[in-house]
Amino acid sequence: MNSNDHNAKDDSAAILTGAGVGHGSAILPDRPGLVAEYWQGAQEKKLLLQRCCRCSNCWHPLSDVCGACQSFDVEWFPSTGTGSLYSYTVVHHAVHPIVQGWVPYTLCLIELDEGPRILSTLEPESGQEPAIGTRARLEFRSIHSGFQLPVFRLLPNRKDNP
Repeated sequence: MNSNDHNAKDDSAAILTGAGVGHGSAILPDRPGLVAEYWQGAQEKKLLLQRCCRCSNCWHPLSDVCGACQSFDVEWFPSTGTGSLYSYTVVHHAVHPIVQGWVPYTLCLIELDEGPRILSTLEPESGQEPAIGTRARLEFRSIHSGFQLPVFRLLPNRKDNP
């Protein structure tokens, strides 16, 4: 990212403008430290989770240490990208001027098949109301300058879905 793209008032996010989501604007994370690996995976269209090499616990959000056994022996692995809708809310009020063009949007909590829950957005579906427990799959939305954002889409509600 070049210095012209960075918002000097806030080191936690770079505010960029361009042909992305939100009427040509997007809020993108800076990617230093621990989150760098996560966002690099997303740019390769992979949702990376962390797993403890000692006890096999896996988690999200990111941490340098296993919450179950406190081991620092941690590895990254790709999620299958499938799970179930655990909770959701429809956002009708823009929490930042850059996302004004996004509202309304559905913020969701997906319980991944690997166990962790991840906060994301739900891609809009015509004619399908979100229902808790509905199966969902990972997709990636290309926003500003091709930046890949992990999002989820509900699978058709069929009797053969687990």
